[in-house]
Amino acid sequence: MRTLSLPFLLIALFAALLAGCSSGRSTVVGLRFELTGVEQAADGSTKVSWRVLNPNLVAYLLAEGTHRITLDGVPVGTFKHSTPIGVPAQNQSDNVATLETTAPSAAALAAAASRGRASYRLESQIVVRLFGDNIQKATFHNAGEVAVAAK
Repeated sequence: MRTLSLPFLLIALFAALLAGCSSGRSTVVGLRFELTGVEQAADGSTKVSWRVLNPNLVAYLLAEGTHRITLDGVPVGTFKHSTPIGVPAQNQSDNVATLETTAPSAAALAAAASRGRASYRLESQIVVRLFGDNIQKATFHNAGEVAVAAK
């Protein structure tokens, strides 16, 4: 009987070790953040249209996020959201935010608006509320091309 309990004890210890190691992994995977438009207003403010795509079989609640934008290699600013955004399973959420611009952004935005398009890089740092008080932080990167307009 004693030789039979030793293998079970070793298996239980191994399972506990694996469970402890995997607890630091991110459960937020597959989300994709995209810019869909950048528009400079006559008053100098800049609006950013953006989308989050969720190909997963579970819905996510984005509690908050900070998104950094680079246009044509020039950092132009950040936008934040602190109002929770629900992203349904296998669906998307379209949003609009005001861009907090940086010093070199005016020239980069004007040049992009004159061309009508710009290549972008988007770095998104988000907080997802999984359930109750359980949250998960994650960072996502995306690049592409976006329409840029001035009014």
